[in-house]
Amino acid sequence: MSSEPFRSPGGGHSPTMERLAEEGESRRRELPREAANLSDDERTSRLEHAVFAWVGTFLWLGYTIWLGSKREKERKRKVSEGLQWATQLPFLVEGYDLWLISEEPLLDVTLQTPLATPLASALHAVNPAIEAEPLDDTTTRVLLPPRKAEQGETTLWIGDEEAFRAVVTKVLEPLHQEIGIVRVTVGGRMHRR
Repeated sequence: MSSEPFRSPGGGHSPTMERLAEEGESRRRELPREAANLSDDERTSRLEHAVFAWVGTFLWLGYTIWLGSKREKERKRKVSEGLQWATQLPFLVEGYDLWLISEEPLLDVTLQTPLATPLASALHAVNPAIEAEPLDDTTTRVLLPPRKAEQGETTLWIGDEEAFRAVVTKVLEPLHQEIGIVRVTVGGRMHRR
């Protein structure tokens, strides 16, 4: 039996595999921002759930009934106020609104210099359910578990604003002071459709 059809392992050069590997790496590094494809009404509704997490169903119903036609303006103002927090951080945060409404909220943290200790270890000290994957020497992709929001029969999975604030306070702000954060790009995937 001849072994000609089988190639020996080692130094083969395949331009096709190199091109596919480059494409795969590019796709792996690309941060999904699938919530950007939602309609304006659905984005607003999801943002309300994310930003108004502290408002109970009873208060929400009372608020809705009492304000009646003024509700739309008030909703937009409250959402806008809720989104301002991310603009006041000492480092750039891009796409916070999309992160809040994503079913699989992701953020890419890009540092000015590589860390000696993996960022994932520090994040796990804040919340062991956080998943983190280095994309290169200075960028780490982080998945914060989503929060379940219910109103009546509607169930949404959205970014957990409280968990994000804890990560910012306990990890990212100190890291920015000590090492420097270039930017935090946020977005996510929409799975549960």
